[in-house]
Amino acid sequence: MFALTILLACQEAPEPAALVEMACHNNGDPEACFKLGTEQLNSARPDYSEARRLLSMACSTHHAQACNALGTLVRDARGGPKDLVRAADLFEVACEKGVPQGCVHFADALRTGQGVERDEEKAQQYYRQTCETDSPIPAACTRLAVGMRDAKGAKREDKEKAHELLEAACKSDYPQACVELADEAKDTWGKDNLARAAQLYETACTIDPHYGCFELATMHVEKKAPDSNVEQAGHYYQQVCRIESSRGCFELAELMSSEQVPSRPGEKEALYKLACESGNSDACTKR
Repeated sequence: MFALTILLACQEAPEPAALVEMACHNNGDPEACFKLGTEQLNSARPDYSEARRLLSMACSTHHAQACNALGTLVRDARGGPKDLVRAADLFEVACEKGVPQGCVHFADALRTGQGVERDEEKAQQYYRQTCETDSPIPAACTRLAVGMRDAKGAKREDKEKAHELLEAACKSDYPQACVELADEAKDTWGKDNLARAAQLYETACTIDPHYGCFELATMHVEKKAPDSNVEQAGHYYQQVCRIESSRGCFELAELMSSEQVPSRPGEKEALYKLACESGNSDACTKR
């Protein structure tokens, strides 16, 4: 008996990762399956199909965060087919079970009519629900603000409140809010407002090149930005080109074709080719 005890004591305990695997696959533990699924999503080379499978296991027992994460995969056709109806259902489940981001996703579906009957008023209610809290979600506040500002017959106080929400969301490093503020400033013209717009576009661009970089580049080309510089425009178009070839690469190639910015042999042709392959028909005629 003593020898058996020593033998068992010498055996190595399972690694923590192995315990999580066992808890999910052997016992169906939803928290363990959710953990494994999110690890797949965050890995250097994510296996979206496996992530779907693991998150589905967790969501089947109404694990709210798993349902929300699964909804994004289903909505974006990652790891399997796109199913907007199922995605909306998953987001609604996540929202009802207290996941704020699920409410934002469900509101997005209601606002756009993707997978559910379009209902902008109901969408605004969900945005408000996740914005007017002690821990507001900037995306919800931005969409709430845009809806308030652009609503037919919007009152002055509604527009002022919308502006305040956008200011707060931009300060929270949500780039779309910064772009909305920049658009407002640019549309009112005036030297100071154009400078403000350029500053806000640059803020958005620094946070995420998907936002603001293209608009800022265009302001430089049109000489509406302070100290407008076409080489700066080329720099920002290049940033856009890396993530959105159809616009960024095309505009950068146009600057090169007009010799406003320098280019290497074959560079502008390569840029037109990238833009064409991304769906820009104008670029296809210039390859």
